[in-house]
Amino acid sequence: MRLSILIFILLAIVVTSSKAQSSLLKGAQRYYEKGAYDSAILRSKEAISSLAGDSLGTAYTLIGNSYYLMANMELALENFIKAEEVYTSISAPIGKIKGSIGMILHRMDRTDEALTYQKEALKEYQKEGKPEETIKMLLNIGLIYRKKQEYDSVDNYFTYALMLANETKNSKWLTQIYSSFGNHFLDILNYDSAMYFANKALESESISSFARAQSYYVIAKSAYGIKQYGKALDYNDKSMQLAIEMGQPTVFGGIYELYSDIYAAQGDFKASLEFFKKMHFHEDSLSMKRQKAELDQLLTQYETEKKIQEIQSLSQQNEIKDLQINQQRTLLLSSSFVFLLIVGGVYFFHRQKQLITLQKQMMLERNLLRAQMNPHFIFNALTSIQNLIFKQENQKATLYLAKFGSLSRRILENATKDFVTLKEELEMADSYVLLESLRFDKELSLKIDSGQLNQEAILIPPMLLQPFLENSIKHGFQVKETGTMKIELKEEANYLNVVIEDNGFGITDTDRKEKKASMAIKITKERIEHLAKGGKVVLDVNNRYDSHGLVLGVQVKFKLPLKYAW
Repeated sequence: MRLSILIFILLAIVVTSSKAQSSLLKGAQRYYEKGAYDSAILRSKEAISSLAGDSLGTAYTLIGNSYYLMANMELALENFIKAEEVYTSISAPIGKIKGSIGMILHRMDRTDEALTYQKEALKEYQKEGKPEETIKMLLNIGLIYRKKQEYDSVDNYFTYALMLANETKNSKWLTQIYSSFGNHFLDILNYDSAMYFANKALESESISSFARAQSYYVIAKSAYGIKQYGKALDYNDKSMQLAIEMGQPTVFGGIYELYSDIYAAQGDFKASLEFFKKMHFHEDSLSMKRQKAELDQLLTQYETEKKIQEIQSLSQQNEIKDLQINQQRTLLLSSSFVFLLIVGGVYFFHRQKQLITLQKQMMLERNLLRAQMNPHFIFNALTSIQNLIFKQENQKATLYLAKFGSLSRRILENATKDFVTLKEELEMADSYVLLESLRFDKELSLKIDSGQLNQEAILIPPMLLQPFLENSIKHGFQVKETGTMKIELKEEANYLNVVIEDNGFGITDTDRKEKKASMAIKITKERIEHLAKGGKVVLDVNNRYDSHGLVLGVQVKFKLPLKYAW
């Protein structure tokens, strides 16, 4: 009799628990729809322990989507992969899950992995007979190949998408495909085809305002490419007007740059310079906003996770109190043991999140340190261009503007990167010396000796060498008409040894008292220390002497841990 009663009680507990978990999952979905993603994550995690099959996959997908919308790509990916495993085990359709994983990997710049998942999603959608989703995957794959600059593959996937959209008479996707083709042909400098597809997109009634502004820009850029400068200005005006109406400042940079190029081609260097300044001011402003947004995002994620953990801890404590009231003494002891394990797990998880947050803050600080160096260089260069224009030295101004535009674009592209290849860094250093040679009207040269090092395989923080070259030019060659600098790089015991020399006047006692170049040295040393994970870094800056004790110039020596691209 007692056994029967015990079995009945256990069954009642199981049924009640199942209903409670189902209710938690429905509650999580309601929180998700309201945008309360932290609560949606909490409720889903509470329900997971008793879910199985499709419901379990739904819970992991809900958590993954919540983390994605909170911009936490690592945890979003982790939960979508769990959802994929669940759906695979029950032979459920997984095209949408694979597509989501590919999208997250693309956001994380894991391009090859993203491509693999997007192709798997494409196969699933083709198998499931879903033409609209198939078109979307074809476009996504084409866009990834466009990012990889594999243009034959871009053309193949876009063409396949166009054929399928025509077959299914899908006007919405046709517009998007035309717009994508326009950008693709602009990439490969096929201006006639770029304008053709941009105009096809503009003919569509379903075109969005953003796609319309982009199509105007493609036509303007193509017209500039074939030297139809009047048409280029007209369409660039249309693109700018629409971007302003939409409140889309992210596209202003490209439009300003095109204005600068068009006016330079027409010989109006004053207008070209004005738009060039606007472009750089806009890029700097966006960069600062991005950095602030990233920091705000980190703080929000930290507070959200902390809130989730606190709520979980309170919920678990309440459950334990209920067990203490309703269960026997032996169950109470077991619950206490489980409670200790949970508290330990919460503490460990909380500690790990703190470490991750601290690491990301250090990365932001590293980016901010690097960003201090760029405005100084840009200001000097723009001032030099302005002086050349005022002196009516138009040919020299055009050359300087072109060289500076190329270098500054590369600097902006690398502004948020932790590392670039050694080859890219040395090319930037060489371009910088050439620009300064033009700026000061001196014969400055840079010699590079990297021995047998694989420049494309070794990674180095961007703009690391430039401050020392700037010091040499500014102080070492101040009254000299010619100057030579040399960069020597060697691999030794898992370190990259860097030696930078010049044949300038050297460091005087006055320089040492005034601590000249201390800012460049301080920033560079801090960046290398970040790379060395806070370890002590030796940075030697001293004069070079000949056998008679005469100064030959300055020598800078430091080393940093070797890092490879693979």
